[in-house]
Amino acid sequence: MRRRAALLCLLALGLAACGSTTQAVTGVLVEEGGPSPANHTLVPGYIKLSSAHTTYLAVAGHHGGFSVPVVPGAYRIVGRPANLAGVFAYPCGGQRVIVKAGTNVQTTVTCQFP
Repeated sequence: MRRRAALLCLLALGLAACGSTTQAVTGVLVEEGGPSPANHTLVPGYIKLSSAHTTYLAVAGHHGGFSVPVVPGAYRIVGRPANLAGVFAYPCGGQRVIVKAGTNVQTTVTCQFP
């Protein structure tokens, strides 16, 4: 009887996971600008997606790549290179992304420097 209950529980958890509506916002964090010649460099750092109801935080890896699992909705996305002090003292990007059910969104978060 215990074994049957455990199997039913596992089945229920598996079905719940299959019905999940989590999508992802993926992309890269990029630095642009600087002294001539201007550069365009993929950089590690931090990513923040905010909606009216929730905030998601993520890390952009060594080559700037990130993937943030989110529920469908509209988000403002900002980033910050890891070499800048302060968590989001100097945010970059600021674009709005709309995530629809069944789709993932790709974007580039660009930090412009003089």
